[in-house]
Amino acid sequence: MEKVSHELAVLARAVAYKNLSGASLHVGVSQPQLSRIIKRLEETFSVVLLDRSAKRNATWTSTAYRLAEFYSKKMRIFDRELEALIGATQSRQLQVGTLEGLMNVAMPFSHFLLDKAGVRLIEMDVFDLDRLEEQFSRGDLDIIFTSREPGKKKHQNVRTLGYQSLDPVTGAASTLVMSTFEYGSKRDKLKGAEKVLISNSLAIRRSWFQKFGGQGTIPSEPRRARSSSRDTEPVLMIASDTLSPVLWKQLMGVEA
Repeated sequence: MEKVSHELAVLARAVAYKNLSGASLHVGVSQPQLSRIIKRLEETFSVVLLDRSAKRNATWTSTAYRLAEFYSKKMRIFDRELEALIGATQSRQLQVGTLEGLMNVAMPFSHFLLDKAGVRLIEMDVFDLDRLEEQFSRGDLDIIFTSREPGKKKHQNVRTLGYQSLDPVTGAASTLVMSTFEYGSKRDKLKGAEKVLISNSLAIRRSWFQKFGGQGTIPSEPRRARSSSRDTEPVLMIASDTLSPVLWKQLMGVEA
């Protein structure tokens, strides 16, 4: 297992370079050694990591990039949990998740953590609402920016940053444009003949409305005051109960 971990670490560094010859100059092993390492990984996991169709210039497959990213992400999580286990008073690595429409809210807080709070590494990812809540409930995310509290548990670290409304879009086209969450909650009410575009990307939905029209909703930019609209949702920052109280206190002092 230790050997496989070392070989995965080599792969994770190597895929930053276009091919074996370029990678061998930077990862500390010769090209023949690197070739043998990749071959052992392919045999161990029954995958193809190198496209060898061009014999003199073999390139990485998409599987190689996915395996390298999977290993790198797991190692970042391991480092963070090890840091907590040995009694660090304050986490130096954080996993942050946000809804796409709240990226502009999440970024200033993440910048503060890196710039002022002693955090040295933040991994920030965008999720749709269901996936965001799933990841947070599993303990894979330290801080989330969302529109509701996940699950039935009462979380101790919750801050309301403002409010956001779901603004209706009504174009000439009849196609319904929905997020994956919207479709899941409204699927039973849809008529079989309706045309529907579903995407978890807010950028894709906005672009579709602009190019082709359609019917749906787009979240507004967050604002401090609650709208009179019944579709107004809160903008929440929620941190895991295990987050350092020192960090949470600092985040509470950051202007939204």
